[in-house]
Amino acid sequence: MKSIFWAILLGVASNTPSFGQFALNTSAITSTAATLRWNKSTDQDVKGYRLHCGLTPGGKYSRFVDVGNATTYTLSNLIPGKKYYCVVTSYNRSGKESPPSNEISFTVSPAIAPAITSSTVALAWDRSPSRGVKGYRLHYGTASRGYSSIIDVGNVTTYKISNLTAGKTYYVVVTSYDKAGRESPVSNEISFTVSSPASNKRK
Repeated sequence: MKSIFWAILLGVASNTPSFGQFALNTSAITSTAATLRWNKSTDQDVKGYRLHCGLTPGGKYSRFVDVGNATTYTLSNLIPGKKYYCVVTSYNRSGKESPPSNEISFTVSPAIAPAITSSTVALAWDRSPSRGVKGYRLHYGTASRGYSSIIDVGNVTTYKISNLTAGKTYYVVVTSYDKAGRESPVSNEISFTVSSPASNKRK
């Protein structure tokens, strides 16, 4: 469910005046989130950075994020099994944007199906790389994007939900939270149908 892709973007971007050059690398690909990092520009004209990502290579990026003057950002709600393409640019005080860095690509891992019995489901998710994360919450219910139950599971990455209704389809997301209780955006949503208990009758 909650998952991390780690990318290291080395260098800075270029424009007129020159902002430098990027060199991007990727590592530790898992499933539905991507943490991107790059070196801070030494050029005093650089005021911020923009990430451009999408499912099509070569400049057709459907997702754009102005990350401000940060040099790390986590993309969340990625689609399991899909291949993404990303570049980073920098911009100056007047908003002039540099040419894009070299393009990196990564394939998000397929979602792992939960282990289900007649009344219990075992869920697992990847640990957040953020040092500020203090725990996780599971949100689930029988309507997609409408979660009637919340469980604070603490600082663990596996949990079994019990007392589920046989034959019902459930929808689940996971979030993380920090010491102040601030909660992250939700993970990708998974769904599963609880199996009916096998008959114990003998013929």
